[in-house]
Amino acid sequence: MKALPDSTAWKKLAEHCHAHASVSIRQRFDQQTNRAVELSTQAGPLRFHYSRQRLDAQTVDLLYTLADRCRVSEKVAAVMRGDEVNRSEHRSACHNQLRATHTTTAIESMRQQMRQLVDAVHSGALKSATGQRFSHIVNIGIGGSDLGPRLVIDALANQLPQKLACHFLANIDPTALSRITNRYPAGETLFLVSSKSFGTEETLANAKAAMAWVRDAVGSHFARHFIAITAQPDKAAAIGITRSIPFPDWVGGRFSLWSAIGLPIALTYGMDTYEKLLHGGESIDKLLASEARPAPILAGLIDVWNRNFLQCGALAILPYTERLRLLPDYLQQLFMESQGKHLTEAGEALAYKTGVVLFGSQGTNGQHSFHQLLHQGSDIIPCDFLLPLHNADATADSDHHHRLIANCLGQSLTLAHGESTTEIAARLRAEGHPEDEIAALAAHKTMPGNRPHSLITFEKVDAYTLGALIAFYEYRMMAASFVWGINPFDQWGVELGKLSSRSILQSLRANSANALDPVAAELLKRNTKD
Repeated sequence: MKALPDSTAWKKLAEHCHAHASVSIRQRFDQQTNRAVELSTQAGPLRFHYSRQRLDAQTVDLLYTLADRCRVSEKVAAVMRGDEVNRSEHRSACHNQLRATHTTTAIESMRQQMRQLVDAVHSGALKSATGQRFSHIVNIGIGGSDLGPRLVIDALANQLPQKLACHFLANIDPTALSRITNRYPAGETLFLVSSKSFGTEETLANAKAAMAWVRDAVGSHFARHFIAITAQPDKAAAIGITRSIPFPDWVGGRFSLWSAIGLPIALTYGMDTYEKLLHGGESIDKLLASEARPAPILAGLIDVWNRNFLQCGALAILPYTERLRLLPDYLQQLFMESQGKHLTEAGEALAYKTGVVLFGSQGTNGQHSFHQLLHQGSDIIPCDFLLPLHNADATADSDHHHRLIANCLGQSLTLAHGESTTEIAARLRAEGHPEDEIAALAAHKTMPGNRPHSLITFEKVDAYTLGALIAFYEYRMMAASFVWGINPFDQWGVELGKLSSRSILQSLRANSANALDPVAAELLKRNTKD
């Protein structure tokens, strides 16, 4: 098979891009009066609006021709069947089975263990070493063992009654641990040590330090305060954590929210809430199995269009709801760890770009920090606006939410249509500004517009919608990855840095700079000077 850039499908997209480069988003709306309706589609509880992308129906057809050439649908089906799609690690990646109502015996056993533990903690049957009920839980984990539960628990806060207060310990910086130990009583705190391999340096270091703290406070029965969530329960037992909930070793960290790694959610809000999250994700699985052109796949193909044909190297995630303020952090790992590859799955050097720098912040905060770059910067940065049409807080001021919606839609309109120098001059003139001031300011105030972006709307942020949203982005990421021919389920790029840090740590412990590289040796020498 020809290399991707040499394929007919790729070349036709390149020709189409060149031929329509001068057509602006504003002009596309003038030419297609029903564009807002025609270029939107439903995905479970989500509505995906892509009318403000720089494309048309022909672009979409050409993108699907490229997807067919790259066997995207076949590869998604292989994921859902449980085939060995992560070939570099010889594993499947059937995360859909983790959220399926009818699933495997092993996954149902995992869920049953979760239910039993949640019931025991909530009922008080499982008590601390001092005989007290647990009132706090601390999840010790990093990356996928931290970001997913942290996102969901924060998103549902003050919407549902919390059974326990949940806190997170991820960073190896000792300050992170001291903020836990200085604030919460050891005798009422349950620690969840979340690590698939049970070999993650930061997690093990924090777990051992927390165990020492609890031992000092409650005595020899401190192990009652620790539960391991891992695919390696024997390793947990080796450090003294004998109670564990195992999950399959094919579960990738950035997809592990759907596994027992989601236990903090169930402990905080109840197993029913956790299962609603699973059902929301399952609604997108069913969509993928039933529709010819499901929205998540289309969104991934648009990412390819923006990355490889419009040459956009970043993506801004802009949730206009405080409840999704942590979504950009979660999606950073999902996309950048999955798509940060320089070789095809077959080990060939890529002749095209993959992945983007993903960043973002909740609205309206971002409008007062980085939106300036989105509007008038020299790089075109596509965006996703995420907008709940109703506020999930029963006591919320409706006018505040109306302002939030107005700001979101105002930003979207301005990014798409902009305002020309002529329009700016006319507005300033109508406002009574003198001509010399208009001449000086009009060019600086000009908003070029034509900035591609999508909107994802939904009724409100709840567990079901959040599950659907996360699954939407998972399939979107996979679709683009499968076009590029990369493996989105491994992450070898993080390994070498870990090895390097270990050798540096040995030198630090030995108080010797002999084995250090010149830069590290110089920095540490200066740091240790009197």
